[in-house]
Amino acid sequence: MATNKNEHLNNVLSSHKMSHIQNLLDKHKDKRDKIKVALEQKYSSDMYSPMNSGSYAKHTAINTKFDIDVVAPFKRYSFSTLEKLFNDVYKFFNTSYKKEDKTLRIVRKQTVSIGLIFNDGNDILDIDIVPGWELSQDNYPNDKSINLHVNIDGRVSIQTNIEKQINHIKGKNEERQ
Repeated sequence: MATNKNEHLNNVLSSHKMSHIQNLLDKHKDKRDKIKVALEQKYSSDMYSPMNSGSYAKHTAINTKFDIDVVAPFKRYSFSTLEKLFNDVYKFFNTSYKKEDKTLRIVRKQTVSIGLIFNDGNDILDIDIVPGWELSQDNYPNDKSINLHVNIDGRVSIQTNIEKQINHIKGKNEERQ
């Protein structure tokens, strides 16, 4: 019986691989790349280069429900508070970017990210922007640690290191499988 369970699980996991939806994945990646360019153009000297994150970057995404995540690391004193940083990025996507990209249908504030929903023909593209700022001035290039605004009453911020998270899970092939 155990062999049948393992075989069944392997079949399920195989059927959920991202390669089965390559065209949809390519649309997500194309949209993500355009978003990164727009962020860099808008905030130029106030931020570092946006980076891929989330389940796709960690190679743990499945094809039945996924989104693409982009971390937008800002310089420490680019805004007076994390909340103002979060709200400014939200406003950028909800106003000027929405006017530029007519496929953007929904811009919503989430716990630590800004969710963007695009309607690209018959496809729905789901991309999350995670804005944050470096822990100490000019140190992001060295340690990649950032503070994120937590959009929930009672919480102010949370510290994270997306690059370490990605590298941690990427190094664990057996666990990812």
